[in-house]
Amino acid sequence: MKLKEVIKLPELLKRCVDSVASPLKRVIRLVSGRPELGRTGAVMAVLLVGSLIFVGLFYVWTRMQLVQIGYEIAELEKENKALKKRKEELQLEVASLQSPQELEKKARKQAGLVFPDMGKVVHVRER
Repeated sequence: MKLKEVIKLPELLKRCVDSVASPLKRVIRLVSGRPELGRTGAVMAVLLVGSLIFVGLFYVWTRMQLVQIGYEIAELEKENKALKKRKEELQLEVASLQSPQELEKKARKQAGLVFPDMGKVVHVRER
């Protein structure tokens, strides 16, 4: 570093600190309620703090809603999976009940139907 830059460095640091400190001093004056800010400044401070609290609470509420909806989605996906499994079971049952072997078995057991003897079968010719 050059000697001129070393001399300017404290001046530069002072400007940086002042640029940050100036808004902080205004906020401190605003919050402390000094008379030079007046009633408007106090109202602005209350509105600022109130709006920050509102935004914070709104953010927390939306996150809670997001978590609750996530739980509901998980529960519905679980229910959907169970219903799909039940659907497959019912489709298999329908397919088995429609098979000729199953129909014959039910006809014999429930209705008491049997195949006729060969002598009792009458063949009808088509015209």
